[in-house]
Amino acid sequence: MANYPQTPNQPPLPPQSSYGMMPPPYGYLPPPPHGGGSFLSSFCSGCLGAMLCLIVLFFGSLWAVGWMISTSVSSLSNLAVDDSSWKEDSDWNEQHVSGNRLASNKIVVLELSDTIISGESFVKRIRQVQRDPGVRAVVLRIDSPGGTVSGSDLIYHHLTNLRDGINENGGECRKIPIVVSMGSVAASGGYYAAMCVGHTENTIFAEPMTLTGSIGVLIPHYNLSSLMDKIGAENDSIVSHSLKNAGSMTKPMTEEERAIFQALVDDNFARFKEVVCSGRKKFSDDPKLLDPIATGQIFTARQAVENGLVDQIGFQEDAVARAAELAEIPLRDTQVVKYRQDFWVQLFSSEAEGSMGNLLTGRRNAELETLDNLATPRAYMLWTAWPTAQKSND
Repeated sequence: MANYPQTPNQPPLPPQSSYGMMPPPYGYLPPPPHGGGSFLSSFCSGCLGAMLCLIVLFFGSLWAVGWMISTSVSSLSNLAVDDSSWKEDSDWNEQHVSGNRLASNKIVVLELSDTIISGESFVKRIRQVQRDPGVRAVVLRIDSPGGTVSGSDLIYHHLTNLRDGINENGGECRKIPIVVSMGSVAASGGYYAAMCVGHTENTIFAEPMTLTGSIGVLIPHYNLSSLMDKIGAENDSIVSHSLKNAGSMTKPMTEEERAIFQALVDDNFARFKEVVCSGRKKFSDDPKLLDPIATGQIFTARQAVENGLVDQIGFQEDAVARAAELAEIPLRDTQVVKYRQDFWVQLFSSEAEGSMGNLLTGRRNAELETLDNLATPRAYMLWTAWPTAQKSND
């Protein structure tokens, strides 16, 4: 037989098991049995855990962004004013527009825009101006076709109190000069509010393309009786007196009803002309000069200057310069700011259209409010062919 070389003795193989090699030092760990693992990992890997994680991440990010915005805006606006106690109940934050951010003197641009409904939100901003010791003057920036008679008059009332130094409790306080800067439209109720400047010279500026005027009052009425006849509907209301249903869209207006509504319009129109005289010295000296202008007509900026409705053509910066002059403060030591509603207030307020507050409180949407207001006779100082009931920035 052939002699083969002998190999050295080999170590014995490690014992085998159903999972393969035995644990070290002889082999690898066996795989874990199926269905094992911690409860947390199983929970997070499931659909429910993923959904909860996304929800927490969304609201956490929303809170962080809102907090950063509110903090940054508030910190910038408070750099020059140490006393912030007046802001304790304020829903509005300052936003820098121009000028020296570190200046202690402020000129606030109050923006009156869109259709005026109640005016309550705008009055809150007026009160914030009055409470802020750093505010030396106000520029009323108007870009509005007007709105309700009551809302326009409420804004005018509080602006004149601001100008005359009357606080919200009727007591005396510092007087704050007001200058008006008109945007694209400052008509009817918007022009009514502009009269808060009084007889101070050179306080109403209109941009070259501004439309203004429309001095007048209307109560809209729509007669849908013919349409109701076509669809077979009728008004079967039970009323205590025939005048209780006056102005209804479901029937033609009688002569008696028309005379009543005309008297309401005439009374409000007389008030409108009184307010214009209080804000325009030319018409205060001779009220008859106002009659050919107070026809509801709209005017361009040039026509408004020629008719004495506006002092001069200029932009917002011109109004700011005039406000600083009236307040006797240098522009280089002044910061111009405007107000923006707090992020969380805007999100959850029931006054904001489409806000979370509307969803939580079940507030009616704008379309239903529009129908409700069109069905209710209401006096407007408004330049439009279709009165709106949309919520506005007033």
